[in-house]
Amino acid sequence: MIITITLNPAIDRTLVLEAPVELSTVNSVVKSYVEVGGRGINVSRAIRAIGGECVALGFTAGNNGRSLKNALTALGITHDFTDVTGETRTNTQIVHPGGEHTDFNEPGTAVEEEDYLRFIEKLKTYLDPNNLFVLCGRIPPGMEEQYLKRYRHCCRLIENDVRFVGMTDEEKDAYAQRLATPEYLDLTCDWAFKYLFQSHPDLLVRLLNDILQEDITSVEFRNTELTEMSSQDKRIFFDLLCRTPGGTILVEMQKASRFDQRDRLLFYGSRLVTRQVKRGDEEYALTPVKVICIMNYEDDHPDSPEDKILYHYSLREVETAEPFGDRMSFYLLELPRIMRYTDEYDSPVAGWCRIFRNFAIFAKSRSEKDAEFVRLERAMRVSGLDDKEIDNYFNDMMTEKEMRPYIEGARQQGYRKGFEAGVEQGTAEGVEKGEEQGIEKVAKSLLSLGIPVERIGIATGLSLERIEALRQS
Repeated sequence: MIITITLNPAIDRTLVLEAPVELSTVNSVVKSYVEVGGRGINVSRAIRAIGGECVALGFTAGNNGRSLKNALTALGITHDFTDVTGETRTNTQIVHPGGEHTDFNEPGTAVEEEDYLRFIEKLKTYLDPNNLFVLCGRIPPGMEEQYLKRYRHCCRLIENDVRFVGMTDEEKDAYAQRLATPEYLDLTCDWAFKYLFQSHPDLLVRLLNDILQEDITSVEFRNTELTEMSSQDKRIFFDLLCRTPGGTILVEMQKASRFDQRDRLLFYGSRLVTRQVKRGDEEYALTPVKVICIMNYEDDHPDSPEDKILYHYSLREVETAEPFGDRMSFYLLELPRIMRYTDEYDSPVAGWCRIFRNFAIFAKSRSEKDAEFVRLERAMRVSGLDDKEIDNYFNDMMTEKEMRPYIEGARQQGYRKGFEAGVEQGTAEGVEKGEEQGIEKVAKSLLSLGIPVERIGIATGLSLERIEALRQS
């Protein structure tokens, strides 16, 4: 089937004059007629005239919009327009006695972001390998500024970025379109994660309360760079660091496995504890430090229930489980485990997992229990970013230096699993196979982040053919 898309249709009105037009006086019209217009609609009319089947999509508004749809129905053309506020435009053509004509075209009604998103969702229902799409005609006011400007901006960014040298023009264009599309932020991206919760601290409060099972009412953001106490100290940059009446909370987003991740979290938490006592203090008066790591991968947890998604660690006596104190604790929220979670809306933590994993899917399937996240949906739209924010979002991609610990993490994770399988089978191939699977797993993660295949090949040692095969799997 052919799907025609007319984003800015019109009611076309034609006036035929009996004499040359005279200004500042009355001109007689010998004939007038009205028909539906817009280049996509014209394609639909031509398809219908030769006996073909098609569906007309686009935007309609007001009385003119209703008249347009009624006219298409009378012509036997199936339509599925997205209704918006305002009025579908009227274009007027004046035909002079000699056959020349003068056209007056209205701009049309403006399309808001919400309207565009509704149209995209409707368009997705027609995605089928057997369908052919025809998009033509003018765009409504606002879309040029909102979307094409962002698309061109993203194209310039990609052309000037050495990381995309190995991409074909088609791949660059596809990536630019993906960046410019008004979908949702990927919260596993560090910049997007910080941007969302720093801009909307009330959402961070809700996230913390759902994870910690507390009643936090406000947060005070702290400097995310921890200054060195000596020249030998390692500089630390946190994702989100905040103070609450109950202590200090660090929230880290980890998008891929690191071989040193638990040591890293322990180091972060320890530094936040040791910084509380200054030279000259007579007492070690410590406030709790809670480290939350939201992980887009699964860690090893022997004997853990299959549907467990949140892990809480604290200092306790080994035999009696007596608490040593509440001064340092760790929380690991492992997002992929939500795939084995039995009840989609059983807990707020499960809802957050789905938000972090794929908000577009979550937004489409949310139930009435998720109404509190409606504001979150608006805050996460990429179309809400300005050009500078788009730059920051775009540039927050892994450099080769940043990739190394993740690659090593995949190697070690694969080695452990492969070794265990190898022992069980009594074969030496298990170790090698496990390591290979670990590398392929991280390569898939890098593909999902839009990293060029050439860069992934350099970082992982996989062939370009193998990476392309992983892309298709």
